[in-house]
Amino acid sequence: MKKVLHIVGGLDMGGIERWLCNVLQYKSDFKNTEFFILSMHPNKKNIVKELSINKKNIFFSKKENMFSRISILIKTIRNISPDIIHIHTSYSSAIYAVISKLFNIKKIIIHSHSDRRKIESNSSFLRKTYISLMKYIISIIDVKRIAVSNFSGLSLFNKNFNVMYCGVNLHYEDISIDILEKHKDKKLVFHIGRYTEAKNFPFIIEIIKKYKSAHNIFFVFIGSELNPLQNICNEYSLDNVIFLGAVENPYSIMQKYASLFILPSKWEGLPLSAVEAQSAQVPALISSNVTEEANIGYATFIPLNLEDWVYNIDKLLSLDKQDKNLDNKFSMKHNINLLNKLYSL
Repeated sequence: MKKVLHIVGGLDMGGIERWLCNVLQYKSDFKNTEFFILSMHPNKKNIVKELSINKKNIFFSKKENMFSRISILIKTIRNISPDIIHIHTSYSSAIYAVISKLFNIKKIIIHSHSDRRKIESNSSFLRKTYISLMKYIISIIDVKRIAVSNFSGLSLFNKNFNVMYCGVNLHYEDISIDILEKHKDKKLVFHIGRYTEAKNFPFIIEIIKKYKSAHNIFFVFIGSELNPLQNICNEYSLDNVIFLGAVENPYSIMQKYASLFILPSKWEGLPLSAVEAQSAQVPALISSNVTEEANIGYATFIPLNLEDWVYNIDKLLSLDKQDKNLDNKFSMKHNINLLNKLYSL
């Protein structure tokens, strides 16, 4: 039995975790393979119930410090003796890869999920030194380097990497949500994501303000840890917002209710939420900071200029729904085939 250990920063509702959920739903397509997960965050566990593996195969760091993370990695390697370690933790992947090498792991994979070059250009000297050191270690160590997009690969590896698009599991089920049923005659503009700097929520707030008096347009947010955003909306008396929290099947919800999907991010790797929206035949308005590899037929990319966003939101909301032939590069079948090749020993 081949053992594969995935190392992640946390098990919340982010893109990495959702992709991992999708992969594990197809675990029977991996012959003689057992999966394990090590989370380097002790408390982020929102998505654990959706992971299709034995919960005994999921491990957590006890504390949020590097000593605890290294300790649990060593303990986990000794306990399960993995054949393959697949690391998803950005710069700190270098540390975990070196430790894995000390235990003669047969194959180590470092997976880049984000393009952080623009935001890291403003980092402190100490932070830039850390990043340079981690990237140097990754460049010289014998590992497989893969990325969710070309930009993500350039961000972490500079060169010598392969792009592997993450698969999206598109399973439609007829989900009814009371608050959305109440407003289904309105234009519903969706956003998916946690309250992080990357998602650029201050910009989203400015967009919502522009539509404060537009009673036929509502902004719908899917994601965990959005209390800060709710508080800001309350401060500005913005009542054209709906918060759904974390949901298990955003694809189905968007297909049924969404008029438009927006993603004005400062940076991304390759956002699966945008792929899901387009797969549901929902037009997606996306920041030009995001790679156009995320376009499968329904995406529009524009710079982060508020007036341009308002203009394009109005324009896209006025269009009739169109049927297009979508690119299938994000299919789970294609993704699983690539992973099977990657996991060969």
